[in-house]
Amino acid sequence: MVALTRLLLPSALAVAVQAHMQLYYPPPFAAENNPHRTDPADPYLDYPYNCCGRTTVFPCKGYLRLLGTPQGAPVASWEAGSVQNFSLTGTGNHYGGSCQVGFSTDQGKTWKVARSYEGDCPHRHGGTDPVQQTFDFTVPDDIPAGDQIFAWTWINREQEFSMLCSSVTITKKKDINTTFIPRVPCGKAVNTTGLKNLTARGIVHGHDQLPNIPGLLPMSNQSDPKPSTAANIMNTRPQLPDEPGLPSRSRARSWVPPHGRRHLGARPNESKPLISNNSTNTTAPPTSRRAVAFNDRPSFLFANLGNGCMTPKTDYELKYPHPGPDVAGGDGEYKLKLPIGAGNSEVLLAILEQLRHDKRTLCNLGLVCKIFRDLTLPVLLSTVDLSFHNSGRVLTAKYNPLTLLPRQRLFLRLISSRPDLASYVKSFTWTLLWIGDKGSEDSHINANELWDVFSHLTNVRQLDLASLHCGSQNYYVHNTPPRLFPAVTHLRLVGWMHRGLVDAIVTSLNPTALRALDLHYLQDEGSFPDGNPISKKLAWAHARDARRGDFSGIMISRVSISEELYQRQRTGSAWIFPGPMWTPLHHLSTSRCTTLTTLELRIIPLVSVLDTRNYFRYFDEVAKLLSTVSTTLQTLTILFADSHTNVELSYNSAFHMCYSRAQGFSVVNMADDFLRTILPVLISADFPALTSATIQGFHMLYHKASGCTEEGV
Repeated sequence: MVALTRLLLPSALAVAVQAHMQLYYPPPFAAENNPHRTDPADPYLDYPYNCCGRTTVFPCKGYLRLLGTPQGAPVASWEAGSVQNFSLTGTGNHYGGSCQVGFSTDQGKTWKVARSYEGDCPHRHGGTDPVQQTFDFTVPDDIPAGDQIFAWTWINREQEFSMLCSSVTITKKKDINTTFIPRVPCGKAVNTTGLKNLTARGIVHGHDQLPNIPGLLPMSNQSDPKPSTAANIMNTRPQLPDEPGLPSRSRARSWVPPHGRRHLGARPNESKPLISNNSTNTTAPPTSRRAVAFNDRPSFLFANLGNGCMTPKTDYELKYPHPGPDVAGGDGEYKLKLPIGAGNSEVLLAILEQLRHDKRTLCNLGLVCKIFRDLTLPVLLSTVDLSFHNSGRVLTAKYNPLTLLPRQRLFLRLISSRPDLASYVKSFTWTLLWIGDKGSEDSHINANELWDVFSHLTNVRQLDLASLHCGSQNYYVHNTPPRLFPAVTHLRLVGWMHRGLVDAIVTSLNPTALRALDLHYLQDEGSFPDGNPISKKLAWAHARDARRGDFSGIMISRVSISEELYQRQRTGSAWIFPGPMWTPLHHLSTSRCTTLTTLELRIIPLVSVLDTRNYFRYFDEVAKLLSTVSTTLQTLTILFADSHTNVELSYNSAFHMCYSRAQGFSVVNMADDFLRTILPVLISADFPALTSATIQGFHMLYHKASGCTEEGV
């Protein structure tokens, strides 16, 4: 047995050494699937730079020498501004990493980033099939037409750097786009066997001296020919040494996931294709386009090449210091961390991390120099709180801090002018205010700018969003984007909201990654079939079982929103009446919320403008959700009509209201129905992880509704 182990060990190490990923589409220079290749394929394309005792020529592994020859002919044709994709293959993805793609228009002298993928690149669970390792990006609008170099770089948590390049033709906008090599067919497996049986015959590696290669400026913009004094002091522009002097590695290590780590199981939404692979000439959605000139884009990050820039290892994935205007967030399984350059010490980054909550000091540091500004911005923007609904005071849309709207406008203008900064925001707290007259610019936010900025916040993990407005106002903007905050894991929604806004958030997030859900008196404002908000008067007159005449008895007929009515509401053929919003519960109860640990629900009391059918459907959806998350739930809080703050967050007619005797009886029966609906689940289902349960607001069942007081209800 010992002899057999010794015999197999070298073979196992050899497999580990070769276990890496490589670019599959567009076919890189010297690849097995490159149709213009006449020399033997390079069997080491999937090796990291300077791996395994080999010295690698920078950039593109030395194959830029093929430019201008038949073997360097373009393998794809892309229109400027179109959405394209690239795909990867290989047997060793090192459980993720960070990638960048971009172009060189001067034969490799300088590089410009098209998109950065921070984490989960390659996909951890994508396997070896290029179809499952496909990533979208947008070709820059103003990239010069002609034959250009496309490059893909990958930095894993082993501090290894990989780079492969392809020749592509860029056409002007609206030109006919012909793809020479078909894209990866959607939904079909790709035979990559040939890529694993490459031979080394005829491989020639040049040994050009590279004393000063443009683009190796990881901590500053290389387009600036004169580095700042601060940059010289910080020594943040290390150059790549002569190629023969680059350090080499005697052995590559195969990374194994740590024991016991919980995998999220789904790739991030950012990596899902924006379009079908059947199209090769599609303009990117407005939310994917950035008003950044091609020449103003940053260079790639070239690190771990002996150039003084080292990336984080093992416990972190790479956070690019200059990711460019288009950033795709990962799945959040690993925290992101900036690289450490010759001038950026661990001590400085640790100090900035300790100052995370000291915004004033961070702002002052950012004014010192550009280097400090670039280092402080990610920390400053990681937590954004432009709200007042958590201040602890009695809140209504009538009373709000005078400085809130100006501060919100400043943030919106910042992200609009610098969309690349949106990727830094991880925790986002915001109060939506729709309180002003239609013609008053000082009383509301530009909705188009608001939704555009919100659509860029694709890396937000913790979202706390409140919507407060006067019920009598009809000036609302409901043209929300269909996709918002896809990376959310902790969600809190407060107050009156348009159903389209809530649906855009809940349907975009990954339910298997959702950890906490808090619906804080979340109410549907109601709308006509055309999407316009329903008025208070019409809601009072037509809401089912909520008219004055329906309170003659103490019992309420239990009629819920049927599935048929719900589908009619979704297609715009039925009214949506105000009431507690149950649609997010419905979506999540039919999904796999396998990691939900905290659930908090606060339900408003019954008032005359609310449709009781929404209450009954809400109760049913709560019971369904509880049954689906019972195995993971740790904290449960349910409050029913038991707090004064719900009055301020209710419809305008509910301000300072006092319930009548009949309404009191109705609320008592409503509470009774709620308990009858959820108690069977709480009793019969198994909650092995539950450590805290709070259920309040049902003391009304023990009192007679004989007084006209809020306390009696």
